Amino acid sequence: MALYVEFFSAVLAVGAPLTPLALASGFLFGLVRGCACSLAGTLIGSAVCYWWGRAVLARWIAHWCREHPAARVLYESAHEHSLKLIVLCQLSPVLPTAILNYLFAAAAVPFLRFIGGTTLGLVPGLIVLPWAGSTARSLA
Repeated sequence: MALYVEFFSAVLAVGAPLTPLALASGFLFGLVRGCACSLAGTLIGSAVCYWWGRAVLARWIAHWCREHPAARVLYESAHEHSLKLIVLCQLSPVLPTAILNYLFAAAAVPFLRFIGGTTLGLVPGLIVLPWAGSTARSLA
């Protein structure tokens, strides 16, 4: 299980979608352990994204945000309404988690606010997706 959490966080940090990883955790480990693996992997992967985004990619992300209007709005709004914005963005199943993590890191959102908002925004999906995976396992 620990190896899966490491895999989950590493793959998430390089931009893999969260949905198949969380579904697989429920399928492999059942509902409770799948939720725990998904949450741990997501928070570790998000923290890695945050620190890479702050230390290595901040200039590039800021430049990229200036060229893309939707990203620029998020980038500029992150300073004023960071917690609400992080929670709402992470709730969306359409927006890629890793890209959001890098964007909020480059916008200099404080780490505890970032990780708190990420947790609040992703927990609903990290319960539903492992549940669906564990249900699929019981049907198989």
